[in-house]
Amino acid sequence: MLNAIYVVWNDAVSYDSWTSLEDISAELAEIHTLGFIVSETPEVLSVALNFDVDNESVSCMINIPKQWIVSRKSITLAKDMT
Repeated sequence: MLNAIYVVWNDAVSYDSWTSLEDISAELAEIHTLGFIVSETPEVLSVALNFDVDNESVSCMINIPKQWIVSRKSITLAKDMT
């Protein structure tokens, strides 16, 4: 069973249309992710939204650079859920 985690992290913000210079701000988007830790290196935390226990596969993966992480909290699942 994979460990569950709640992560708050800052992501880049992009503008996909013509935007007035006065309307552009140098802000980041605060993202909240809840999922399962798939892997972790000194640089990256890999989290999956879905975990198929029977087939040991995941979906909806995201690799979050650790420098972007604001906070993280491990989540303990109830024994009857594992």
